[in-house]
Amino acid sequence: MQGAALGLVGVGLTAAGALAKGKGASDSLSFQSEQATRNARAGRVAADQTDAFLRDELESTVSHIKAIRASAGMKDSPTSEALIDKESDVSDSQRRIKVGNMRAQADDDDRSAAFLHRAARSTLNLSYLSAAGIGIKGMAAR
Repeated sequence: MQGAALGLVGVGLTAAGALAKGKGASDSLSFQSEQATRNARAGRVAADQTDAFLRDELESTVSHIKAIRASAGMKDSPTSEALIDKESDVSDSQRRIKVGNMRAQADDDDRSAAFLHRAARSTLNLSYLSAAGIGIKGMAAR
């Protein structure tokens, strides 16, 4: 009788261990999911800040070009407009690429967060099934 009781205690402890292991793995995945979500938010903020900064930088560059040309007495020449247009095109292209890459990374972080969240939920559910299986197997052996 005492052996059977100890056997059941052992089964219970094994099942509890399976639950604890699953909970730990699930918590780790949940933390990673939350971290990916924070990274995505921070990435979007950084992309917006970069976009604003690069737009301001272009405006400053164009102002400098106009000031230099005006000081030389060539305010509104076709050359001035061509220089400004070229600088604007290059700057806009660089800005779109840089900001686009930052937003793509943020989107990827969101996808990672969603995957890790699902994995955390599945891991916890599987630990419940594992513990139940251990319990049933232990009871059947008695």
